[in-house]
Amino acid sequence: YFFHRMQLGRLETYLLGDIESAKVKGDQDETIKKLNRFMVYRPDAPKQKVELAELLSDPKSPKLNTDSLIPLIYQAIATCEQNPELEDKLPDLRMRLLDNLSQAMRAGEAVEQIAKLASQEPDPQLDKKLALIRYRNLVVAGEDPSVGRLMPGTPDWIQQKCKLDPVDHIASSLDELKGDIELTAMLGNACIIDSSKLVKSNLSKLDKQELDSLISRKLSEMLTRNEEKPDAWLINYQLLSRIDEKRASEDIQKALNKFPDDTSVL
Repeated sequence: YFFHRMQLGRLETYLLGDIESAKVKGDQDETIKKLNRFMVYRPDAPKQKVELAELLSDPKSPKLNTDSLIPLIYQAIATCEQNPELEDKLPDLRMRLLDNLSQAMRAGEAVEQIAKLASQEPDPQLDKKLALIRYRNLVVAGEDPSVGRLMPGTPDWIQQKCKLDPVDHIASSLDELKGDIELTAMLGNACIIDSSKLVKSNLSKLDKQELDSLISRKLSEMLTRNEEKPDAWLINYQLLSRIDEKRASEDIQKALNKFPDDTSVL
Protein backbone atom coordinates (compact mmCIF):
# COMPACT_ATOMS: atom_id res chain seq x y z
CA TYR A 1 0.00 0.00 0.00
CA PHE A 2 2.78 2.41 0.94
CA PHE A 3 4.63 1.69 -2.31
CA HIS A 4 1.43 2.22 -4.30
CA ARG A 5 0.79 5.57 -2.59
CA MET A 6 4.35 6.65 -3.30
CA GLN A 7 3.93 5.82 -6.99
CA LEU A 8 0.70 7.82 -7.16
CA GLY A 9 2.42 10.76 -5.51
CA ARG A 10 5.21 10.66 -8.07
CA LEU A 11 2.70 10.47 -10.93
CA GLU A 12 0.82 13.49 -9.59
CA THR A 13 4.07 15.45 -9.26
CA TYR A 14 5.03 14.50 -12.80
CA LEU A 15 1.65 15.49 -14.26
CA LEU A 16 1.63 18.83 -12.41
CA GLY A 17 5.13 19.49 -13.71
CA ASP A 18 3.90 18.79 -17.23
CA ILE A 19 1.12 21.36 -16.76
CA GLU A 20 3.53 24.00 -15.48
CA SER A 21 5.93 23.40 -18.38
CA ALA A 22 3.14 23.95 -20.90
CA LYS A 23 2.09 27.13 -19.08
CA VAL A 24 5.65 28.48 -19.07
CA LYS A 25 5.81 27.92 -22.83
CA GLY A 26 2.58 29.89 -23.20
CA ASP A 27 1.03 27.01 -25.12
CA GLN A 28 -2.66 27.17 -24.21
CA ASP A 29 -3.69 24.11 -26.22
CA GLU A 30 -0.94 22.01 -24.68
CA THR A 31 -1.86 23.25 -21.19
CA ILE A 32 -5.46 22.19 -21.79
CA LYS A 33 -4.27 18.79 -22.99
CA LYS A 34 -2.11 18.31 -19.86
CA LEU A 35 -4.91 19.49 -17.55
CA ASN A 36 -7.34 17.05 -19.16
CA ARG A 37 -4.83 14.26 -18.59
CA PHE A 38 -4.45 15.28 -14.96
CA MET A 39 -8.24 15.42 -14.47
CA VAL A 40 -8.51 11.78 -15.58
CA TYR A 41 -6.21 10.95 -12.68
CA ARG A 42 -7.66 13.48 -10.21
CA PRO A 43 -11.22 14.37 -11.42
CA ASP A 44 -12.08 16.27 -8.23
CA ALA A 45 -8.93 18.41 -7.99
CA PRO A 46 -10.50 21.88 -7.41
CA LYS A 47 -7.68 24.13 -8.58
CA GLN A 48 -7.11 22.25 -11.83
CA LYS A 49 -10.86 21.88 -12.50
CA VAL A 50 -11.28 25.66 -12.30
CA GLU A 51 -8.12 26.33 -14.31
CA LEU A 52 -9.33 24.05 -17.09
CA ALA A 53 -12.71 25.81 -17.16
CA GLU A 54 -10.96 29.20 -17.34
CA LEU A 55 -8.87 28.14 -20.33
CA LEU A 56 -11.74 26.51 -22.19
CA SER A 57 -13.98 29.55 -21.68
CA ASP A 58 -11.38 32.20 -22.50
CA PRO A 59 -13.47 34.94 -24.20
CA LYS A 60 -10.64 35.64 -26.66
CA SER A 61 -10.50 32.03 -27.88
CA PRO A 62 -13.22 29.76 -26.46
CA LYS A 63 -12.54 26.09 -27.11
CA LEU A 64 -16.12 24.86 -26.82
CA ASN A 65 -19.52 26.05 -27.99
CA THR A 66 -21.79 28.01 -25.68
CA ASP A 67 -24.03 25.06 -24.79
CA SER A 68 -20.98 23.08 -23.64
CA LEU A 69 -19.35 25.98 -21.80
CA ILE A 70 -22.37 26.86 -19.65
CA PRO A 71 -22.43 23.65 -17.52
CA LEU A 72 -18.64 23.69 -17.35
CA ILE A 73 -18.59 27.22 -15.91
CA TYR A 74 -21.46 26.41 -13.53
CA GLN A 75 -19.38 23.52 -12.17
CA ALA A 76 -16.30 25.73 -11.82
CA ILE A 77 -18.34 28.32 -9.90
CA ALA A 78 -19.65 25.63 -7.54
CA THR A 79 -16.08 24.46 -6.97
CA CYS A 80 -14.94 28.00 -6.12
CA GLU A 81 -17.85 28.44 -3.71
CA GLN A 82 -16.80 25.26 -1.89
CA ASN A 83 -13.10 26.19 -1.72
CA PRO A 84 -12.34 29.55 -0.05
CA GLU A 85 -8.88 29.75 -1.65
CA LEU A 86 -10.56 29.96 -5.07
CA GLU A 87 -13.25 32.54 -4.25
CA ASP A 88 -11.29 35.34 -5.94
CA LYS A 89 -11.99 33.64 -9.28
CA LEU A 90 -15.78 33.91 -8.89
CA PRO A 91 -16.35 37.38 -10.42
CA ASP A 92 -14.56 36.54 -13.68
CA LEU A 93 -16.25 33.14 -13.95
CA ARG A 94 -19.69 34.68 -13.30
CA MET A 95 -19.05 37.30 -16.00
CA ARG A 96 -18.11 34.56 -18.47
CA LEU A 97 -21.21 32.60 -17.50
CA LEU A 98 -23.32 35.73 -17.92
CA ASP A 99 -21.99 36.34 -21.43
CA ASN A 100 -22.58 32.72 -22.47
CA LEU A 101 -26.08 32.66 -20.97
CA SER A 102 -26.87 35.87 -22.87
CA GLN A 103 -25.68 34.35 -26.14
CA ALA A 104 -27.79 31.25 -25.48
CA MET A 105 -30.84 33.46 -24.75
CA ARG A 106 -31.11 31.97 -21.26
CA ALA A 107 -32.16 35.39 -20.06
CA GLY A 108 -33.59 34.51 -16.66
CA GLU A 109 -30.36 32.80 -15.58
CA ALA A 110 -28.36 35.73 -16.97
CA VAL A 111 -30.36 38.13 -14.77
CA GLU A 112 -29.56 35.94 -11.75
CA GLN A 113 -25.83 36.19 -12.48
CA ILE A 114 -26.03 39.96 -12.83
CA ALA A 115 -27.70 40.15 -9.42
CA LYS A 116 -24.88 38.06 -7.94
CA LEU A 117 -22.18 40.14 -9.64
CA ALA A 118 -23.62 43.49 -8.58
CA SER A 119 -22.44 45.41 -5.53
CA GLN A 120 -24.43 48.09 -3.72
CA GLU A 121 -22.73 50.73 -5.89
CA PRO A 122 -24.45 51.13 -9.29
CA ASP A 123 -22.40 49.81 -12.21
CA PRO A 124 -23.33 51.40 -15.59
CA GLN A 125 -21.73 48.59 -17.63
CA LEU A 126 -23.49 45.87 -15.68
CA ASP A 127 -26.71 47.85 -15.92
CA LYS A 128 -26.25 48.00 -19.70
CA LYS A 129 -26.01 44.20 -19.83
CA LEU A 130 -29.16 43.92 -17.74
CA ALA A 131 -31.06 46.41 -19.91
CA LEU A 132 -30.06 44.65 -23.14
CA ILE A 133 -30.98 41.21 -21.79
CA ARG A 134 -34.40 42.42 -20.63
CA TYR A 135 -35.23 44.20 -23.90
CA ARG A 136 -34.00 41.41 -26.19
CA ASN A 137 -36.01 38.84 -24.26
CA LEU A 138 -39.07 41.09 -24.49
CA VAL A 139 -38.66 41.14 -28.27
CA VAL A 140 -37.95 37.42 -28.67
CA ALA A 141 -40.11 35.86 -25.94
CA GLY A 142 -42.54 38.66 -25.14
CA GLU A 143 -41.75 38.66 -21.43
CA ASP A 144 -39.52 40.29 -18.83
CA PRO A 145 -36.87 37.74 -17.73
CA SER A 146 -36.22 39.53 -14.43
CA VAL A 147 -39.62 38.60 -13.01
CA GLY A 148 -39.14 36.13 -10.15
CA ARG A 149 -35.36 36.04 -10.63
CA LEU A 150 -34.21 38.56 -8.01
CA MET A 151 -33.34 36.96 -4.69
CA PRO A 152 -33.44 38.67 -1.26
CA GLY A 153 -30.30 40.76 -0.82
CA THR A 154 -30.13 41.83 -4.46
CA PRO A 155 -28.69 45.38 -4.54
CA ASP A 156 -31.39 48.04 -4.46
CA TRP A 157 -30.32 49.67 -7.72
CA ILE A 158 -30.83 46.37 -9.57
CA GLN A 159 -34.29 46.00 -8.06
CA GLN A 160 -35.21 49.57 -9.02
CA LYS A 161 -34.00 49.15 -12.60
CA CYS A 162 -36.02 45.96 -12.98
CA LYS A 163 -39.14 47.85 -11.98
CA LEU A 164 -38.75 49.92 -15.14
CA ASP A 165 -40.37 48.81 -18.35
CA PRO A 166 -37.61 47.15 -20.48
CA VAL A 167 -37.73 49.95 -23.07
CA ASP A 168 -37.53 52.60 -20.34
CA HIS A 169 -34.59 50.66 -18.88
CA ILE A 170 -32.77 50.92 -22.22
CA ALA A 171 -33.42 54.69 -22.25
CA SER A 172 -32.24 55.03 -18.64
CA SER A 173 -29.04 53.09 -19.33
CA LEU A 174 -28.39 55.21 -22.42
CA ASP A 175 -28.69 58.34 -20.29
CA GLU A 176 -25.82 56.99 -18.19
CA LEU A 177 -23.74 55.73 -21.13
CA LYS A 178 -24.40 58.52 -23.61
CA GLY A 179 -23.73 57.61 -27.22
CA ASP A 180 -23.46 53.86 -26.58
CA ILE A 181 -23.90 52.08 -29.92
CA GLU A 182 -25.79 48.99 -28.72
CA LEU A 183 -28.17 50.90 -26.48
CA THR A 184 -28.86 53.48 -29.20
CA ALA A 185 -29.60 50.67 -31.67
CA MET A 186 -32.02 48.99 -29.25
CA LEU A 187 -33.82 52.23 -28.41
CA GLY A 188 -34.09 53.02 -32.12
CA ASN A 189 -35.48 49.55 -32.76
CA ALA A 190 -38.17 50.10 -30.12
CA CYS A 191 -39.11 53.60 -31.27
CA ILE A 192 -38.69 53.44 -35.03
CA ILE A 193 -38.58 49.87 -36.35
CA ASP A 194 -41.02 48.01 -34.10
CA SER A 195 -42.97 50.30 -31.81
CA SER A 196 -45.22 47.47 -30.58
CA LYS A 197 -42.98 47.09 -27.52
CA LEU A 198 -43.69 50.66 -26.41
CA VAL A 199 -47.13 49.80 -25.04
CA LYS A 200 -46.12 49.87 -21.37
CA SER A 201 -43.26 52.34 -21.79
CA ASN A 202 -43.33 55.99 -20.82
CA LEU A 203 -42.35 56.64 -24.43
CA SER A 204 -45.79 55.47 -25.55
CA LYS A 205 -47.00 58.98 -24.64
CA LEU A 206 -44.93 60.45 -27.48
CA ASP A 207 -46.29 60.77 -31.01
CA LYS A 208 -44.33 59.69 -34.10
CA GLN A 209 -42.78 63.11 -34.67
CA GLU A 210 -41.56 63.24 -31.06
CA LEU A 211 -40.14 59.72 -31.26
CA ASP A 212 -38.37 60.55 -34.52
CA SER A 213 -36.90 63.67 -32.92
CA LEU A 214 -35.74 61.70 -29.87
CA ILE A 215 -33.97 59.04 -31.92
CA SER A 216 -32.47 61.64 -34.25
CA ARG A 217 -30.86 63.33 -31.23
CA LYS A 218 -29.60 60.00 -29.87
CA LEU A 219 -28.09 59.12 -33.24
CA SER A 220 -26.25 62.43 -33.43
CA GLU A 221 -24.90 61.87 -29.94
CA MET A 222 -23.80 58.35 -30.89
CA LEU A 223 -21.92 59.55 -33.97
CA THR A 224 -20.25 62.38 -32.06
CA ARG A 225 -18.85 59.90 -29.55
CA ASN A 226 -18.09 57.07 -32.01
CA GLU A 227 -17.18 58.77 -35.29
CA GLU A 228 -14.25 56.37 -35.85
CA LYS A 229 -16.42 53.26 -35.58
CA PRO A 230 -18.08 51.98 -38.78
CA ASP A 231 -20.80 50.23 -36.75
CA ALA A 232 -22.04 53.57 -35.46
CA TRP A 233 -22.45 54.92 -39.00
CA LEU A 234 -24.31 51.77 -40.10
CA ILE A 235 -26.73 51.96 -37.17
CA ASN A 236 -27.19 55.64 -37.90
CA TYR A 237 -28.09 54.93 -41.54
CA GLN A 238 -30.45 52.04 -40.73
CA LEU A 239 -32.48 54.16 -38.33
CA LEU A 240 -32.10 57.63 -39.83
CA SER A 241 -33.23 56.42 -43.28
CA ARG A 242 -36.67 55.85 -41.71
CA ILE A 243 -36.72 59.38 -40.31
CA ASP A 244 -34.85 61.62 -42.75
CA GLU A 245 -33.74 59.93 -46.00
CA LYS A 246 -31.82 62.96 -47.25
CA ARG A 247 -29.74 63.29 -44.09
CA ALA A 248 -29.24 59.51 -43.93
CA SER A 249 -27.87 59.51 -47.51
CA GLU A 250 -25.50 62.37 -46.68
CA ASP A 251 -24.25 60.58 -43.57
CA ILE A 252 -23.66 57.26 -45.31
CA GLN A 253 -21.67 59.09 -48.00
CA LYS A 254 -19.51 60.55 -45.22
CA ALA A 255 -19.03 57.01 -43.92
CA LEU A 256 -18.01 55.73 -47.37
CA ASN A 257 -15.43 58.51 -47.62
CA LYS A 258 -14.22 57.85 -44.09
CA PHE A 259 -14.00 54.05 -44.43
CA PRO A 260 -13.38 53.38 -48.14
CA ASP A 261 -12.02 49.87 -47.53
CA ASP A 262 -14.52 48.70 -44.92
CA THR A 263 -16.71 46.02 -46.50
CA SER A 264 -19.44 46.42 -43.87
CA VAL A 265 -19.97 50.02 -44.96
CA LEU A 266 -19.78 49.14 -48.67
